[in-house]
Amino acid sequence: MPISRSTIHRILLEHALKPHRHKYYLQISDPDFFQKMENIISCYRNPNEHLYCFDECTSIQALRRLTPNLPVGSNQPVLEDFDYERNGVCDLLAFLNPATGEVYGRCTENHNRHTLCDVFRSHVDSHAPDAQIHYIMDNLTPHYHADFCQTVAELSGIKYSPLTSGAERREWLQSENKRIVVHFIPFHASWLNMVEIWFGILKSKCLKYDQFQSLEQLRAAIAAFIDTWNEFFAHPFKWSYTGKGLYAKAVRRFCRLLYIKTDQMDSKFLTSQLLLMSNIADNYLNAIPVSDWIQLLDLAAQSDEYICNIIERETGPIRLKKARNAYALFSEALVRNDPRLAKAA
Repeated sequence: MPISRSTIHRILLEHALKPHRHKYYLQISDPDFFQKMENIISCYRNPNEHLYCFDECTSIQALRRLTPNLPVGSNQPVLEDFDYERNGVCDLLAFLNPATGEVYGRCTENHNRHTLCDVFRSHVDSHAPDAQIHYIMDNLTPHYHADFCQTVAELSGIKYSPLTSGAERREWLQSENKRIVVHFIPFHASWLNMVEIWFGILKSKCLKYDQFQSLEQLRAAIAAFIDTWNEFFAHPFKWSYTGKGLYAKAVRRFCRLLYIKTDQMDSKFLTSQLLLMSNIADNYLNAIPVSDWIQLLDLAAQSDEYICNIIERETGPIRLKKARNAYALFSEALVRNDPRLAKAA
């Protein structure tokens, strides 16, 4: 016998269930997240004289509504028809100076490594030849490409010896023994880059309500907004977040994933989580409430079969080896940092 809509509605209300509601969340997956986060926060708290937050705002569309908007009326918002035409897209490469709030930006056709090197060179050239410059940016591949490393070396007046891996190039770019130093935010942590705040201002104040007949008009509007911002509205961007509570939140989220034993967990994601938990155990245990940590210890013991099954389902030999090693490190870290064993000893 089918269940009526009203019965389903009543059951959902009784149990406070709202299956139609959902929201995105971002699970920390970088094993070295907290070391990288603390480095970025340190840059903000103790800024170099020339510190810039850099990123690309990509695929900005020149949109024109095909129906005129109806103006605001009594108890009625502006009405905007859904139909529009696209008149091209452009990228914006922007550098924010947190100390002043001023922005250096250029609209480009793309954001590949050649474009990046060209725009980056022009920004560096706007400084004195002996100025030491620090940049905060994300881990997009062009940001640590060999061509970008070569550009940084030339602008720093040093020789660059080619490096084969991305990890090696990122380490070289972050080294302090040169004029230009790059600070990479953790993977999937764009919120740590303050230029993202300014991109939000650009979208809400310049792009959201305007219409553009052509790509040239869009570029001109962005350039005019940057000029107006720098002249009248630029202000220091102050960073106050310290990361407090995030360490424990990462542990609780992993506990929840172990508790539900989801089939969506794969070996790559599991490996990153195991390494992250090992890092927290060895370096940030004091930031975790004892109750949260003991919950992880208990769930890890109960989930051994579940974790092993995920690892052994991995068909790639390199990923399989990494997952096994990560689980071994995780298990050793938990034993080393079990407060109950410490009390017993």
